[in-house]
Amino acid sequence: MRGKHLLGRRGCYLLTLHKRPGLFSRKSSMFIPTVATNLVCIQGSATCKGCPPGQFILPIIGRSCNNCPRDTYGAGGLSQCAICPFGTSSVAGSSSCTPNPLPSHRAQPREQKILSCPLYHALCPVMAGSGTFECVDIQNSLESCGGCVGGSPSTGEDCSAIPGADAVSCTNGRCAVTQCRGNLTVSLRSNSCVAAVIPTRKKGFFRRH
Repeated sequence: MRGKHLLGRRGCYLLTLHKRPGLFSRKSSMFIPTVATNLVCIQGSATCKGCPPGQFILPIIGRSCNNCPRDTYGAGGLSQCAICPFGTSSVAGSSSCTPNPLPSHRAQPREQKILSCPLYHALCPVMAGSGTFECVDIQNSLESCGGCVGGSPSTGEDCSAIPGADAVSCTNGRCAVTQCRGNLTVSLRSNSCVAAVIPTRKKGFFRRH
């Protein structure tokens, strides 16, 4: 059994060659794709690669590398970051933690913990600069659709903040607008509200015989 990688719409796929009985009792084979959760399809790259140190891969989506949040660090090529040990801190996108210059740093558990989230979830800051995080369902969350909002950098979208939208939803990590306010109408891509175009009648003409 061997495999190779393929760039797909939702990220990197591992194609594994499986052999199975075919017609006329001959053996046939086929490639079965599975999502490679620890690899990312970086734009412009011809292969699937791991993220560099200080960044992590969003599970399943896997189309870009994201900076580890503040006070965490990453070794690279992983879908999760580790929290800095007690007495140390880091800025977003760090591959290691440094000792705090002041002893009044907020209390942290003395044991190092791995911050990991279930499938289709991402580790997002509860409030920008607060240093606390929570697992968010980025596939269906209206306020963090497709990724974290308000982090550094922001990788998702707040569907509830779409201008002019009256009814929105988050499906598969994408905002969808179903109704707009006033004279606005849903865009062709159903991700925003645009001004309604009112068709005008063309004046007819008569041809004399």
